[in-house]
Amino acid sequence: MELPSLRKELIPFSGIFQAVDFQGPSLILVDRAMEDQPRFDGTICPVDEIASLKPGYQTIVCFGIFDGLSKEERDARLSKAISLLGKKGTIYLAAHNRFGLSFLAGLNPGEGPLYEGLEQGLHYSRQELLEEAKTAGLTELRCLYPVPTYRQCITIYSDDHLPQPGEIRNLTAAIGKDRYVMFDEEKAFDHSGTAFPDVANSFLLVGRKTK
Repeated sequence: MELPSLRKELIPFSGIFQAVDFQGPSLILVDRAMEDQPRFDGTICPVDEIASLKPGYQTIVCFGIFDGLSKEERDARLSKAISLLGKKGTIYLAAHNRFGLSFLAGLNPGEGPLYEGLEQGLHYSRQELLEEAKTAGLTELRCLYPVPTYRQCITIYSDDHLPQPGEIRNLTAAIGKDRYVMFDEEKAFDHSGTAFPDVANSFLLVGRKTK
């Protein structure tokens, strides 16, 4: 099956794939819990089978493989995923932000206690993700911000195009998940301004391996 068809199949569980420019041999790494998603010629691989893969991919998408893990576990997965890139390959890293406003307001990004990820550092912050990506050898980094999250993406913002007041609306309906509401994060997003990149719910970090 050709990659455009693959992308179309994946859109129902993540609109972030509309932002992926599939080039050459491509790989999508997913969490074991998502193994029931369609698999095409080995292109989609559960992350716990990563040891069996060989380097040389020109496009890699990491979807849901960093959330709920300690920093050491996240960084180890990130380094391994990057090691699979071929020269000048591009990798897309989708991850929740533990300081995301919706998560602070009562949306649980994981399966454990509500604020476990925040209290125990079980998700990346923006700065942590950028720093670890650089340490692991990525260059030409560009951070995108899927809204409401990378798992239910409807809109993708960037540092060059931040949301304007009134643009982020109907988050609870879009996410479709039971949750607490400690404060109105839509109003908080309206006033986030240039701080939005640090409080966005999710990241889609795009980077290249030039060596």
